[in-house]
Amino acid sequence: MKKLLCIVIGFVFLVAVFAPVNAANCARAAKQLAASRGAQVLAATPVSSGGQTVCQIKLLIPGKNGNPPRVETMRVNG
Repeated sequence: MKKLLCIVIGFVFLVAVFAPVNAANCARAAKQLAASRGAQVLAATPVSSGGQTVCQIKLLIPGKNGNPPRVETMRVNG
């Protein structure tokens, strides 16, 4: 029981320490992507994919020629 508790506490500590770093990397990647596309960032979230953390970014792309804006979701390395 104590061993399981130590494992759980260790896991929670690792998530608390490394999650903000990944979130900051995703925010930076989202800003760069939005600037290059002339878009607005709606969300940037770190997501585990195949043992690697990638950023899922949701952008609001302005409409052209009278078309309404659209939302695009993509994954990039963060």
